[in-house]
Amino acid sequence: MDVYSATISELITRLTFHSTTATPARILNGWKFSPIPVASVDGLRDFPSLRPTAPEGTEEYRPRIGVGTMRFEYFVATDRQLGLVVHSTAVAISLDAVERSGDAAALPDPGMSGSLCKPFDCSFGNVQISDLSITTRVVLTLMVRLFDRGNRRRI
Repeated sequence: MDVYSATISELITRLTFHSTTATPARILNGWKFSPIPVASVDGLRDFPSLRPTAPEGTEEYRPRIGVGTMRFEYFVATDRQLGLVVHSTAVAISLDAVERSGDAAALPDPGMSGSLCKPFDCSFGNVQISDLSITTRVVLTLMVRLFDRGNRRRI
């Protein structure tokens, strides 16, 4: 697996695990999540939801070594009638799910199982409020593992 898809795979694994209904309840229990970016409009029974978008990236080159940085964005939406405190809590819960491993132990692992050079950075904002929902864009900045130039696939 290449340096980018290894990180995306780990993120999707975590979010899928934490949004799957189980006993005891997982971090995103009851949330609507799909690993495939969707354009459908949320309805009241779809909240809370987490919607990923396609990642973006940049690369910086040093002699013989490549340094890749990827931005992974997702949107957290909650029912507007529940207010800002519930929405802010939902954003924090989504970040906890990203930061914890995608297995029963759910241990803190901001390095994404070794696929990152350093723990991820995040920002959130660009809040949209509609008649139905409050939606916040969350951006994770992920510095993937260093790679030899011409060998992002690590073969």
